[in-house]
Formats: sequence, structure tokens, C-alpha cells
Amino acid sequence: MKEMKYLVMMLSCLMGITEVWSAKILVNPYSQGFNSRLMNMEKLTWLLLEDGHDVSMVVNSRYDETMRPISKNVTFFKYDVPDNAVLINDEEVISTMQKASLIEGINLIVNISCSACEDVLASGILQILKAQNFDLFFFDYAEDCARFLVDYLDIPTISYVNEGAGSELIFGTLGHPEPLAIVPSLLVGFPDAMTFLQRVENTVTNIIMHCIAYNTFQHFTTLRTKYGFNTSLSIMDTNSRGVALQFSNNHNVLDWVRPLMPNHIYIGGIYFAPPKSLPINLEAIVEKASTNGIIVASFGSIFKSSFLDRELIEQMAIAFASIPMTVIWKYSGEPPKALGANTHLISWIPQNDLLGHPKVKLFVTHCGCSSTYESIYHALPVVTIPLSVDQYKHSTQLTSRLDMGVEVDFTTLVNTTLIHAINKVIGDPSYRKNAQDASKLIKDNPNNPKDLFLYWVNYVIRNKGAKHLKSKPMQELYLFQYFLLDVFLFLGGILTLVIIIGVASIKFIYRKLMLLCTSKTKRD
Repeated sequence: MKEMKYLVMMLSCLMGITEVWSAKILVNPYSQGFNSRLMNMEKLTWLLLEDGHDVSMVVNSRYDETMRPISKNVTFFKYDVPDNAVLINDEEVISTMQKASLIEGINLIVNISCSACEDVLASGILQILKAQNFDLFFFDYAEDCARFLVDYLDIPTISYVNEGAGSELIFGTLGHPEPLAIVPSLLVGFPDAMTFLQRVENTVTNIIMHCIAYNTFQHFTTLRTKYGFNTSLSIMDTNSRGVALQFSNNHNVLDWVRPLMPNHIYIGGIYFAPPKSLPINLEAIVEKASTNGIIVASFGSIFKSSFLDRELIEQMAIAFASIPMTVIWKYSGEPPKALGANTHLISWIPQNDLLGHPKVKLFVTHCGCSSTYESIYHALPVVTIPLSVDQYKHSTQLTSRLDMGVEVDFTTLVNTTLIHAINKVIGDPSYRKNAQDASKLIKDNPNNPKDLFLYWVNYVIRNKGAKHLKSKPMQELYLFQYFLLDVFLFLGGILTLVIIIGVASIKFIYRKLMLLCTSKTKRD
């Protein structure tokens, strides 16, 4: 009888575990081109699979899973896009983005996104996904098309922000506080201790972005109406009201201190991994490297070096050639004419493994999210050359907050400015010391980021959401209420009324006294 009791208990426990740990999860990465945020979502997918979940992924037909580092256990749902569909990492898009103004660049991205969303709605894939009865929807918030699924699937939802918290809207797209006096916009690249003029620019930038976002969402509202998806939430509110919890690729060591809601979880450091052995071709270069060490130069998965202005490439090549160190430059395309004998051009590098090699002394980086974290993890001083979007923020954090290096403006870069920056960082040991301090801090966490990620995923699944962690007023207050303008107007009105009554009373008393004095004088 005892044995039967224990057996029932074990079966109950196992049933409970199955209910939580074997959930059906739909992952929606940003798939309008191949970039670091897509790669990071693929890594998170591995974690979900290792935790025992049944994982599916919705992507466009240009995604080739046989060429991606993704498990064969993932089920793919694909929607068709034309063979000539424009993707965010197309060379003409990158070239345009480099030369475009802020508004032009945003309009280009919006057009790409709108086109992709129309493909999603026209494909009929939403109905197919609805029929799968998923337990959780997990998406990259940069994937605008996911806004349709957030409301349409009507299941617990978690979003992910690869570039770290700090939206461009007044409240943030998820109803999280964003005090403009201490939280710089993603696009301005300011430190959190802003001057008056920087605060003015930060405020104006956020207001402009709010207006652009509102206009953008009108396009998606039109699409939703066109295809008959008239669901309960407005497109503007899908993230703030439809999302239970947000993961952001932030870490308190790197990012500015800011207020957070309980459903906003930092998982910065989740992709950290010790370096592995280098491929034979790289190992040969490293072994023969200069005794002064190695400089690694890379501009990420989207901004390939060959996409940069030709004169800028030549100036960089001249600078690298003049440094008495070995340079490994992630580069594809026609080699620079000024290429030095010390500089090796390689189309692909295992960046994390290379940066972790003891011979590497400096990282010349565009400050993409992954590159930023890897430089801190491996305690490498940096020369930053930010090119776009969140890279300015990360550059400021590395050079201002952590003081691990110096920034060079790519719009004015010549070989002498880059040479000066490299020599300054290499020659001043304080930059390496600061990098080592930052590395030590970023590894010192109360919880492993991977465990934290899985705990909160399972928490949302177990509790079918996390409404108790969200602030309803934060989602519903109008701007004038959030900034207490109505309160100040009310109090100002009362104060004004008190002053008016006070002044009128004083005048009334004064007149009475004057009349009394005049009357007394006449009697005398």
C-alpha cells in the first residue's frame, strides 16, 4: 500500500513537471535578414529545447535552417516571400542606411517591415499557428509582424530586446518607465548624466520617434483591417498590454541605471562562453603573430567591411599597416590597396574564440551588441567606431561608463585619427585595467543568466501570464497624467485662487482702513 502511495506521488510529480517543462513554445525571431539578433534568438531556442520544451519557429521562406546553427528538433512554420524581397542586410540597404538621415533610414526599415507583414497576413499562416494551440509565444520585439500574433494567438507572451532596454517611445513599447532626464535615447549615444542641451535633444528625439512610431503603426492597422484581423487590442498597445514579460539583453555593469518594472528581466551575459580552439588557418596566423600582440577588427554580421565607403577602408588599411602589431580584420570583398603585410583579411572569424586568445590585445569594433559583451567578457580594451542605431549607445557605455577605450567618429576618420586612438589605448594600461575590472564584475551574478531566463519562461507558462507584475496605470495614463501636468495645473489653479483671494482681501482691508482713517481725520 505504501509503495502504491509513493508511485501515485511520483506520477503526480511527473505529470506536473510535464505540464510545465514540456510546453509548446512558438518563437518568432527578427527574420527580415540575417544578423546578430537572429543568431541570439537561435541560441535562446537551444536553451528552451535543452530545458525539455517543444519548440517551433515562424520565419520567412528565405530562412534556410540547413545552413543555420539551429537544432533539427525545431519545427518550422514558413510564410512565402518573393525571391526579390528586400532584406535588412542587403548591400543596397546597408549602403543607403549609412548615407541616409534618421527619418530616411527609419522609413526604409518601415517599408521593409510593412512589406514583410503583408506577406505574413496574405500567407494564411496566422490561422495555421492558431490551430497549433501553443502554450507560449516568444518573439523579438523588433519583428513588427509579431504584433499581429501577440493579440491573435491570445496566449501568454514574452518579448525579447537584443540591443538592451531603452525604447524610443515616451512610455516604452512595453509600458516601462523611461525618464528622459536620465535615460538617453538609443539613437543619441549620450551618457546618462546629460547636459541641459543633451536633455533637450534627448527629449526632442524621443518625441519625434513617438510620432514616427504612431505613424508606422497606422500602416499596420491598415494591413490588419485589409486582411480582417480586427482583434481586441490596437497595434500601438499590443506590446504593452499583450506581453506578460520582457527579457532585455542588458546588464547592470554595462547599462545605465534606470527604473524597471518587475516584469522587465535583464539577461545580459546569457551568451557568454569560454573560448574554444581556433580553426587551423587562424591558429597559424596567431602562432606567427607579432610579439607586440594582435589587433582584431570587425564590423559585425550586417555592416561588412566591404559595405563601408572605399576611402574609409583605405584610411583604415593605412592605419593598421603602420601599427607594429598583427591585425586580423574580418573583411570580405576587394582588398584595400594600402593593405599592410601585417594585416590579414578573413571573411569569417569565430569572434568569441579569437577575442579570448591571450595574444589579442585590442578590439576595433563597431559596437554591435554581441561584440560589446564579448569585449567586456574577455577584458579587451577597445577602439570603437559606431556606425548606426544602438552602436552609439554601446560605444558610449564602453568608453564613458566603463572607460575601456576611446571612440573614433567614422564620418571624420582618417588614418592619423585611428593610429592615435590605437596608440592611446595600447599605451595606457588603465584601459586594460578598467576592462579587467568590468569583466570581473559582469561575471559576478547572483543567478546564472541562463537559469534566470529559463525560470521566468517557465514562470509565465505555469501561471499563464504574469498580470500581477504589470502596472495597469503605466499602460493607461495619458502623457499629461504621467507627467502630473493635470495635478500641477490643479494645484496651480488653487494657488492662483488663494493668491487672488489673498490680494483681494488685503486690498479690501486696506481700503477699509483707509476709509476709517479718512473718516477719523475729518472728524478731528
